[in-house]
Amino acid sequence: MRLIITDKVILFGLILLLSRCAEDPSSSHRVKIDIEKTFESNVGSFGSLQSLSKVDNNHLILAGWSSSSKNGAIPDDDVYIVKLNDALDSIWSKSFGGTKDDLVRCIVGTNDGGYLFCATTSSNDGHIENNQGDADIWLLKLDQTGEIQWSKTYGGSNYDGVNSNSIFLNANGNYTIVGFTKSVDGDVNTHIGGDDIWVLEIDSQGEIIAQLTFGSAGNDYPFAITRSDENGYVILSKIGSSDATFDKPGIWVFNAGTDGNIIWKEHFDGLNAGIIRNTKDGGYIILNSVSQNTGDLAVYKIDNFGKTEWSKNFPFDNQEFPEDIIELDNGNFILLGTSDNQQFIGKILVIGIDTKGNKLYDEFYGSADVTGQSIVEMNDGKIVIGGTKSVHTTFIKSSILVLGLSSH
Repeated sequence: MRLIITDKVILFGLILLLSRCAEDPSSSHRVKIDIEKTFESNVGSFGSLQSLSKVDNNHLILAGWSSSSKNGAIPDDDVYIVKLNDALDSIWSKSFGGTKDDLVRCIVGTNDGGYLFCATTSSNDGHIENNQGDADIWLLKLDQTGEIQWSKTYGGSNYDGVNSNSIFLNANGNYTIVGFTKSVDGDVNTHIGGDDIWVLEIDSQGEIIAQLTFGSAGNDYPFAITRSDENGYVILSKIGSSDATFDKPGIWVFNAGTDGNIIWKEHFDGLNAGIIRNTKDGGYIILNSVSQNTGDLAVYKIDNFGKTEWSKNFPFDNQEFPEDIIELDNGNFILLGTSDNQQFIGKILVIGIDTKGNKLYDEFYGSADVTGQSIVEMNDGKIVIGGTKSVHTTFIKSSILVLGLSSH
C-alpha cells in the first residue's frame, strides 16, 4: 500500500444541538448537527487533538499533534495550537517543534492571559534546546497571540515524558507538573526503579523550584494530576509492582503534600488510562475502565480523603476507553469516552449522570472513525468536545475534530 500525503491538516468544527429533558432518564435523547465548520492549516497531513481548555473571554485553546512525511520518510509530529472564539471560529493557529517527534499532551491558560503547553519531545533543534537525551519533558510558554515567551526542557539521559492532564496552575502562580522518568541524572534527583512518577514544581519562568519521585521497583505511570485543598496534589496512577508504599500493583490514587509525604492512598480496579477531576464539594471524580473483555466505563466519586462515596459501571457492547469527565454548573457530570468496535472504527461516547452517578442519557457520535479526548463547559452551558477524526481510504488521514453540544 502506498501512503499518499497532502500538505494540509483539516481542523473540523461541528456544532451539534443536544435535544433532551436533562433530568428525565427515560426521555429520548437525540443529537443533530446544527453547524459544520472546517479549518485548514499548512502544517501536515495528520492531526490528533490532545487537549482542549476554556480560557479568557469564553474562548478555547486546543493543542494537538500535526505530522507530515518528508520525502516518503516516517512522519514526525509537531505541536499544533489553535485559539477559538465561543462560536468555534479560529482566531489564530501556530505550529511548534523540531525535526523529531514533539508530542503535546495538555495546554492550560496562565495568569497573564497566555498559555502553557506540556509535551514530550525527542527534538533538540527548532523551538527545543538542551534536550538531555532520548526524550525530555518540554514546556513552552506563549503569550495571548501565540508568540513564544520561553521554552524549557526537563529530564535526563533516558526517556522522560508526560501523559494527558499533567499540569495545573497553583494559587501562588507556580505550576505543578507530573511526568514519568527513567533517568538517574540531569534534572532528576532521585530514581526508585523502572519508570518513576516525577513531580515538578516550576515558577512562572519555568525554573524548577522542587521535585519528587514516587513509585515502585516496577514501571509506574501517572495518568492525571489535580490540586488538593492542602496545597498538595492528587495523582491517578498505575503502579507496576508492590513495595512498602504501594502494597499491590494496579491503579492507585494518592494525595501527597508539597513535602512529598503521602497523606492518603487508595487502590481501584481498572485497566486503562483514566482521568481525575476536582468536584465542587471538595472531593474528586474518577473516570476509568474495568473488565478486560469489554472495557466498561467506571466512575468513582471519592471524598477529600480518598474514600469512595459511590461508584457506577456503564457496560456497552464494544470496547470503551475513558477520555474525560466534567462537573456541570448544576452538579451533574458528563463522561466522555471512545467506543471501539475492535475493527479500528471508533465513535465518541457521551454519558450524562446525576450527582449520585445515575445515568440520565448516553449518545454516540461518529459516521467515520472518531475519538474524543477533551470536554469543557462554556459560559452559556454549551458543551464542547475535542477529538480526532480519521478517514480510511487507500490511506489513513486524520484530523482534529471539535464538537459543540447544547445542554438543557
